[in-house]
Amino acid sequence: MPVVLTVSALRSRTESQEVAHLQAELTAMRAELEALCAEIRISGLGDAATSQAVAAQVAKLGGCPPEGVKVGVINRPPGRQGTVWVKCPVLAAKKIVDAGRFTVGWSTVRATLLEARPQRCYRCLVPGHLGVQCDCGVDRSALCFRCGQPGHKAASCEEEPSCAICASEGVEAGHRLGHKKCPAMNRPPTKGGKKKTGGGNQGPPASSSTAAAAADVEAMDTAH
Repeated sequence: MPVVLTVSALRSRTESQEVAHLQAELTAMRAELEALCAEIRISGLGDAATSQAVAAQVAKLGGCPPEGVKVGVINRPPGRQGTVWVKCPVLAAKKIVDAGRFTVGWSTVRATLLEARPQRCYRCLVPGHLGVQCDCGVDRSALCFRCGQPGHKAASCEEEPSCAICASEGVEAGHRLGHKKCPAMNRPPTKGGKKKTGGGNQGPPASSSTAAAAADVEAMDTAH
């Protein structure tokens, strides 16, 4: 009898350890998912809606901390309802998109999941490498992603689309930078930006934190 009890106790302890190990793995996996972010577009915003109200509602519905939500400037074309870019944890984005319609203030809105953006250099804007790796000597970081001119952002741009990269390479450029049909988006990625990128201003490589912040700015400006 004592032997049976000992074996049973050992088996129970082993099973408990296995369960604890699995729970720890699940907790780690959930933490990794919570650290991953997704981009969504929220449409249907009325004139009274604010970016702050959008952020608060996303945090509430998505079950994530408010500081984990980034919201761009609401784009309000004449005679149309507003849209806005939002970046939040993947799990929160899934909840919000799956919810269908929800309210932000007096507005009934809908969220759409945006496609993942390719890795792109903050300085030269060519995909396939980061600013810390860029050695092409071109600085396009101040250019509008819609018309390719400096002095303003794409969210407020009313000029005709013109891709700065394609224009510098002498190919058809009648599209905004980053468009899915852009030749620069569909060619093999570069490792250091030495491929044809045209002229530009010289400048020091951007830090990884600056590049990350710039990527969010680009997303805000081009997701509408």
